[in-house]
Amino acid sequence: FANPKYYFRWDSADFQKLFKESEVTVDDKKRRELYVKMQQMLADEAPAVWLYMHPRLVAAKKGVTGIWKDLPVPSFDLSEVAWQK
Repeated sequence: FANPKYYFRWDSADFQKLFKESEVTVDDKKRRELYVKMQQMLADEAPAVWLYMHPRLVAAKKGVTGIWKDLPVPSFDLSEVAWQK
């Protein structure tokens, strides 16, 4: 959605501003805040409507912490995953 000439043809100056800021910030907390704002904007403006989503199932051994319970994107963020005895 960052490219208005892409398939969806969605163009938002506010989204573009947030996206550009997210690309240059070195503060992880600030970047996450920007991503949250962009995701909320996508949800509110609905430039695309998905017909369905495959369930994302995750299994982990006891002691593994930091795994997302509800995966909002088709990727897996391992930055907060840890092993505890």
